[in-house]
Amino acid sequence: MIAGEQGILLRKDGSGWDEELGRYRGAFAGVWGTGPDNMYIGGQRLCVDSYATILRCNGSSFTSSIETRSSYAVYGLWGTSANNVYVVGAYGTIMRYGP
Repeated sequence: MIAGEQGILLRKDGSGWDEELGRYRGAFAGVWGTGPDNMYIGGQRLCVDSYATILRCNGSSFTSSIETRSSYAVYGLWGTSANNVYVVGAYGTIMRYGP
């Protein structure tokens, strides 16, 4: 998985890269996952009010954003399992997604 500026998201499909360009408006800075069927992508969505966003990919498609309740950009993600993910961002923001 590759994520970057202008909402670019690329996913390896075995024979090449599948591009998700134009689907998301924002800048993505972090990617982490437990495997190809469980990836998290973090960054900042750009709209009238910019806010943090985290997307989850199940291997074939991106699911809806995970609510962060933060207006600060996400810079990195790391976890210990599919449902225990830590997120760091601007201004010392630290969040945890999990049960």
